[in-house]
Amino acid sequence: MSKFIVSNVKCAICGKESHQNVVLSTSSFGKPDLDLRPRGMARELLTKELQVCPHCSYSYSDISEKYEGQDAIRLIIEKSDMPQDMASAYVHAARVQEYIKNYKSASLFYLRAAWILDDNNESVLAVQMRKSAARCLEIDVKNTLDCEDAILLVDILRRAGDFDRAIFYINDIGLTEDALYDGILALEKRLVESKDSACHSLDEVGNE
Repeated sequence: MSKFIVSNVKCAICGKESHQNVVLSTSSFGKPDLDLRPRGMARELLTKELQVCPHCSYSYSDISEKYEGQDAIRLIIEKSDMPQDMASAYVHAARVQEYIKNYKSASLFYLRAAWILDDNNESVLAVQMRKSAARCLEIDVKNTLDCEDAILLVDILRRAGDFDRAIFYINDIGLTEDALYDGILALEKRLVESKDSACHSLDEVGNE
């Protein structure tokens, strides 16, 4: 069961307060999708885990959090329109994070926008969001060489229909000596080779 409260939150960018959802806990049953989208109640929290300031349009997981780059954030949101729905709110959050070069965070916000668009059957826009997510995550992977992020990148590219780049990263990662990672990569390779861009889950790993 998911639990959240509505709390009065002060925006770190404009300094004004607003009522925002604050997630206290959630639960997820079953294995997630290959792009790590959870199942169970956690899947339904997508529309509640992002906070949007109604005064300045700043969107983030916690709009009260202060960190470096606030001046740059203030500049970019001044040029942006107020998000009209949760998908656009995630895109707004992603663009802010991309602007301040927080590429991992940006990629995850773009990916969440894609999930919402998936649920709305807006496949063309979902592909566009995954391409944006891949662009940002690719920068992060090149900087950090993180294997888990590289595997996530493979699935994002596959879901976006970019099979050539997906197979490039599968080959680049190679064998990891981690049974789960290698199982995921084997499944991804089979899916890429069959030009399958559909959603698949970790339940399928090992069923080759």
